Amino acid sequence: MRRKSATRDPGGAYRRKVAAARRVGIGARCACGEDRPEALIAGSKPMICAACERAAKGRSTTDDHHSFGRANNPATIRVPVNDHRADLSIAQAECQNQLCGIRREARSWPVPHVCVAS
Repeated sequence: MRRKSATRDPGGAYRRKVAAARRVGIGARCACGEDRPEALIAGSKPMICAACERAAKGRSTTDDHHSFGRANNPATIRVPVNDHRADLSIAQAECQNQLCGIRREARSWPVPHVCVAS
């Protein structure tokens, strides 16, 4: 089976970024300084990021990131929640859906591979 060619969709990435900004409001920012729309909680008053919301509730401000994709490998690394939401998960989804041609539902992956934010 041939893999898809390594082409990114910059138009799609831009549309997703704009949609995220619209959900939280253009120029929105948490009191801590976080301004990446994907890390902010839509509809929160005042605007708050995922890390500050978790800290206020006494919860962990880190997530377990599946570097190889959950369906491909159970191994995880601990990363800050804002980075997980705003960078890593987005980059990994783009990699899996567009660059690699690997389905998320795949239960095995013959070649180990890590997707990283660009």
